[in-house]
Amino acid sequence: MQKMKFALSTGIAFGLMLGAAHAATVTFNNLGGNNKDIFTSYTENGFTVTNTDGQFFVGTNFGNPVPDIFAGPLFGPATDSITVTSSSGLFAFSSLDLSANSGGLEYTVTGSAGGSQVYTYSSGFAKSNAFLSVSSLNSAKVDTLKITLDVGGTSANIDNLSFNVSSVPLPASAPMFGAALMALGAVGYGMKRKAKAAA
Repeated sequence: MQKMKFALSTGIAFGLMLGAAHAATVTFNNLGGNNKDIFTSYTENGFTVTNTDGQFFVGTNFGNPVPDIFAGPLFGPATDSITVTSSSGLFAFSSLDLSANSGGLEYTVTGSAGGSQVYTYSSGFAKSNAFLSVSSLNSAKVDTLKITLDVGGTSANIDNLSFNVSSVPLPASAPMFGAALMALGAVGYGMKRKAKAAA
């Protein structure tokens, strides 16, 4: 019976671990450089943010808090993109902080996994001149996230990219193993209850 108890407790713990996730945020707090330096790439909490289209810059005069990154027609192209990847594999995009300066902003978020597009959506807002927290409209897990800004004003700033990631990277067979342990533990627990009732 001790083995059955162990299987039950292990199976439950493993099943809970499979569903466990934690939040990770790219704050740009350790981003080096001076204001208006060209931004190329930055890594924080296992996530790498890379400038893939247009031109982004280091922002040390304005942020939530500073530093952050910014782009816009005052300093380069009106349409600019960053790509986010994670060292742990799949992740779910949660939110980011955006500021639209001296004009409106439209943004497009595209999530991909294994080279195939999982989702894409666009939204926007009028001039803010202050940071607004923008929540993701899709919680599907991806391995690559692309955020494109179409800046109608002078510039737009990005800060505090938040994601949900698995607490422990597990092999593909882990869910089946956890389910088997839970089933074994449940059977053992049922047998013990029946034995007590018959006694």
